Amino acid sequence: MEYKVLNLLDSPNQGVLNHVDESNEFITTAIKDNDPEKPQKKVLIHCFAGKSRATTFMLAYMIKIKKINLKDALERIREVRPIAAPNPGFMIQLKALEKNVLGVMSDVDVMQGMWKDKLDQLKKQKAEKAEAGELVSPLHIPKDEDIVDNAEKQLGLSDEKEEKPVQKEEKKDEKEVASFQSDAKELQDGLDQLKQKRIESAKERK
Repeated sequence: MEYKVLNLLDSPNQGVLNHVDESNEFITTAIKDNDPEKPQKKVLIHCFAGKSRATTFMLAYMIKIKKINLKDALERIREVRPIAAPNPGFMIQLKALEKNVLGVMSDVDVMQGMWKDKLDQLKKQKAEKAEAGELVSPLHIPKDEDIVDNAEKQLGLSDEKEEKPVQKEEKKDEKEVASFQSDAKELQDGLDQLKQKRIESAKERK
């Protein structure tokens, strides 16, 4: 049995695309001699929960090797793994990969699973505070197209060869991405607090 270990954190700020070719090569090599009718060799892709990181690399394989768009690939995975939900940072990178490889960008929310639940909860809390007359900062989530374009530039996937002067629109995109990253961090902090409460509750029950 052969192993391939990728030391990656399940964090929105973790870069994954620079590991995609390595992962895809391992999977392709492992199953290259398989009979399509009766495949003998299989690959287990897993992480801690089989939810975010494992799903991300399976999606990257389906997009880049099998040429399946992100939306269809995610639906297929969820048929056998309903909890599959890459974190927002991974979804942004997958959208950038899809756009670069297939020339399309699926209509799939960046926020998936518990991230979407936490976002909805955060929106509700801010709305309640606003109704109560409290001063709250707006929860700004930029358009997928904007954050994916910015991710492409950062990851070197953009077709632009020459460095162009910074335009006002580009500065706007950078502010939107910074705002998104700030919101993602706020979501992550909230999830960490929930996890800590569960751990403390479990200890109390013991």
